[in-house]
Amino acid sequence: MRIVGNIPNPIMKITIFQMETRFSVKFEIGSMEQVYRIRKSDRFQSAQQVKEFIDPEFQQKVLEEFKNMGAIMKSALSN
Repeated sequence: MRIVGNIPNPIMKITIFQMETRFSVKFEIGSMEQVYRIRKSDRFQSAQQVKEFIDPEFQQKVLEEFKNMGAIMKSALSN
């Protein structure tokens, strides 16, 4: 596994990793992270194609999921 790119974002750190048969895109905010695995295919052969797929709309949905994750953690810690 090696890092093949980053996607600029003012809130999240977004890193693209390449493995033999897939790409992994890791999103990080503080102590939370989400990883999306994308199999190499005709559509995804390069880090650039993955970057184009992870568009602002996709990033916004990931950010919303981080908000949900934060709420779950806060609720669990308050019990």
